[in-house]
Amino acid sequence: MNRTKLTFYQSVRFTVFCSIVGLLAACGPIRPPKDAYQDVHTLLKQMDQKRGPVESFRIAGSIDHVQEQRVRGKAFIFSKLPGNLRIDILSPFGNTLSVLTADSDKFGLSDYKVGRFFTGKPIPCNVARFVGVALPPSDVIAILIGKVPLIEGTKELKWHPDGYYVVTITKGNMVQTLHIGADKKTLPLQMAQIKENNKIVFNVSFNMWRSVGDARVPYEIRIEMPRDKAELFVQYDADGVEVNVDLPDDAWDQTVPAGARLEQLVCD
Repeated sequence: MNRTKLTFYQSVRFTVFCSIVGLLAACGPIRPPKDAYQDVHTLLKQMDQKRGPVESFRIAGSIDHVQEQRVRGKAFIFSKLPGNLRIDILSPFGNTLSVLTADSDKFGLSDYKVGRFFTGKPIPCNVARFVGVALPPSDVIAILIGKVPLIEGTKELKWHPDGYYVVTITKGNMVQTLHIGADKKTLPLQMAQIKENNKIVFNVSFNMWRSVGDARVPYEIRIEMPRDKAELFVQYDADGVEVNVDLPDDAWDQTVPAGARLEQLVCD
């Protein structure tokens, strides 16, 4: 009787063991699609095409910016491509914290927390005062709709066994890496990273891609800048994205808030 039970339990354990081994084997490397891309230039071109035409957008969502201080709030973002941008940040209680405006000629930043209004040129160092990312407004706009500026350099394409394409662009001591999803209908950009001298300068990840009209837009964007100890997380509301909308011409203008101190920004 005991021997029968022992044999039965051993049999069950053996079956479970075999099942686990089978599952582990099934979770091995993912093979590339039969029609996988072989040419890096074709992949990048088609990925860009599948983002769809976006000439302007209006977005509502939330922003969480961590650097020397942490800023959380409601974000309202407006843009007319390629370079007109407006970002309004409100506190959880509905008070305006800051407003950024930029067009081809001027940059404005109202910081209501300290009662100051900054004005200057729409150049990366001025934009960094607001979003923590030293990029021109046109590049910030591109990131907000799931694109990244590409460096000029030697391009290589490989397949990653976890199931996505890896594009590597090398120029001197700078390396840009892109992870692109395998779905040929959408080719979602999952991650983009820039390293300089083998140290991460900039890392951005895109998640929750959705269709908005004829365009594809990521509803979650996380930007990390380890050297600056800064991180920016943007999440769009479920119904908060509109593309190719009409925006008023004065959306990119700001007046100095009453009582605010005006300061001219000058930086390299």
